[in-house]
Amino acid sequence: MGQATGARLPTKACHMGIVNEDRPDMLTTSMETFTVRLVMAALGVGISILIARTLGPEGRGAYVYPVVLASMLITTLHASLEQANVHLFSGQRYSLADLAANSGFVASVAAGISLLVTVVSLGIRPAGVGGVPPAVLLAALMVVPFNVHQIHLTGLLQITHRMRAVNRVALVSASVQACAIGIFAMVGRLTVLAVVSIASGVGALHWALTARALGEPTLLLPRCIPELLRRSLRFGLSLHLGLVMVFLQLRADVFLLERFSGLAAVGLYTLAVVAAESIWMITDAVAVACLPHQVESSAAESGRITLRACRFNFFLALLAGASLALVSYPAVRLAYGVPFLPAIPALLALLPGVVCYSVQRVCGAYLLRLNHPLRMSGILGGAVILNIALNLVWIPRWGIVGAALASTASYALSAALFLTWAVRVSGLRLWEAIAWVPEDTRTLRRALKIGPWGWFRRGRQEYTFPRA
Repeated sequence: MGQATGARLPTKACHMGIVNEDRPDMLTTSMETFTVRLVMAALGVGISILIARTLGPEGRGAYVYPVVLASMLITTLHASLEQANVHLFSGQRYSLADLAANSGFVASVAAGISLLVTVVSLGIRPAGVGGVPPAVLLAALMVVPFNVHQIHLTGLLQITHRMRAVNRVALVSASVQACAIGIFAMVGRLTVLAVVSIASGVGALHWALTARALGEPTLLLPRCIPELLRRSLRFGLSLHLGLVMVFLQLRADVFLLERFSGLAAVGLYTLAVVAAESIWMITDAVAVACLPHQVESSAAESGRITLRACRFNFFLALLAGASLALVSYPAVRLAYGVPFLPAIPALLALLPGVVCYSVQRVCGAYLLRLNHPLRMSGILGGAVILNIALNLVWIPRWGIVGAALASTASYALSAALFLTWAVRVSGLRLWEAIAWVPEDTRTLRRALKIGPWGWFRRGRQEYTFPRA
């Protein structure tokens, strides 16, 4: 795998016992991440097909609904601490050892809250929620505290250029889940409860492997550092409302669909969502590779890196979206069967919004540096209000296609506002920010030449992602 000569982890990372690795450059990290996510996507498709063909649309909906509920609780409880860690680390205010200890303390509090919410929820609704049996709901909620801490730890690995460790852990977890689902399917025991239990078990495994990758076990010990806790929560919570809104922007339609159309509609729509969001497997590889450079570079340099990554992401998402639209009918018919063909119109309606949204994540990481979390929350809040309002009108009228159109409108609005803000603060003119330049073409050709397999084939040769 490519590495930049002589580049090391920040000194602070060395003092906390984290394994010291040479930093790979941005293009290499992007290609490595894309390769891993490509393999994970293939495993995910196999898992999805087995679940869909075994459980059908309604069974798929009964599996997805409690998983989304658990995800909502995870999103609420992680307090955006990983975003606060990016902000505090980029300002060189605290060591990574302190950030890790603080993350452990916040995750411990979140675990207690999660347990309380689970007990209260099952006490109020002993028959289950949304048509989901209590055993399935409990299995889904078990993983919440593990996932909260895993999000924090993954963020620490990312900002210290340890995406290789993050990628290895994700690949192992996905492989274990695929094997478990395959075994249960072969023996005829793949029920909704089994699928949810496997997902939760793999979530706990993902946490354990991420914690191991961080380094010394002592780094995982929770410790309250009052000043750091105060600073991190002040920044994180001011942003957190917006990130909760992001979750609602992406997933609130699942709850509304269940309310208006039932679990079968949830099963069909979430298949369309998973297929459309597979585009982000490509664009997220660029985003995660940019993150440490956005943190460590000067403000001007970070702006140039961000806007260049936006151009790449939009182009790659557009290409991937067009390809996905062309193969959607035969792919769904052959893989999932005729019962899932009604998901295709929703998929086509989602694709334009997913393409637009691919720009937003890159901009968001850059704009975190500006320390205006309330403005970010305002943009995201406006987008989610639009999403929910359109869902309330369009789902009763057009079902899953209405939900998809509402998401596309919401994604396009938030992406446009984030991009406009990023261009304004970067100091570049609009044309300079969005115009495709010859150097972009040369870099894209080199990326295609490397290919997702290139870093396996060519060993540790260095690949450079030009910053300017």
